[in-house]
Amino acid sequence: MSKSVRILIALAAVVAMATPALADFTLGGYFRTQGYLQNIRTLNSGGGLAGQDDSDSMSVIDQRFRAKLGYTLNDYVSFVYFAEVDTMWGSGSSTKYPGGQGGSVGADGVNIETKNVFVDFKIPDYNSNLRLGIQGAKDSFDGVVFFNDMAAINLSGKAGVLDYTLLYSKWSEGDAYDFDDTDFYGIDVSHKYGDFAKAGVAVYYYDNNSEKGFERDGNGNPQVFNNDGDPLGFGANVLNEGPDY
Repeated sequence: MSKSVRILIALAAVVAMATPALADFTLGGYFRTQGYLQNIRTLNSGGGLAGQDDSDSMSVIDQRFRAKLGYTLNDYVSFVYFAEVDTMWGSGSSTKYPGGQGGSVGADGVNIETKNVFVDFKIPDYNSNLRLGIQGAKDSFDGVVFFNDMAAINLSGKAGVLDYTLLYSKWSEGDAYDFDDTDFYGIDVSHKYGDFAKAGVAVYYYDNNSEKGFERDGNGNPQVFNNDGDPLGFGANVLNEGPDY
């Protein structure tokens, strides 16, 4: 038996022996690379109308890697960390060139984003689950009102024949010594009638105590701004942009 084969067998044995000790960990994710070549819309000052022959063309290649790490502490407590790395090919890297994405020669970009990080607490006595941290949240109307990642407390469960969700999210923190934050509250109660019918009611309250709110940015698109005049990142669709899938 060659030395290289013996080394491979030894490594495989180490992994096999370590697996039971890591049984409470789960790891998932995906990787994709895609390219664009289009002139569907004007992207800069080329002067062309969207879809016209004289509109500006875009040609880019980018990639995305997402890794989701889960850890179950016991039957009642679990933790999730969801990381994302977006890289446009040819973009600069932060340690050698400006840009931060690490897509140019030399790579070494500092570009790991935290998409989600939260803790789940199961409450079996009340048939409920409490999720605390940065998480994806969506209304009961498939994202018509809001659909995004946010720092939130989400309590969901069942009370008798009713399903319920209580949501609180901090959308903007202003001055710690002033009452100028932007908060969001949600209550959703529903009941399922068999496999084909469901009825319920949902109430959402956007509590904006800052000097800003719904305004238009420099490009004329609606935005949600915090008290410092910075956009909260909900884009042209304001609340229902979706969590960048």
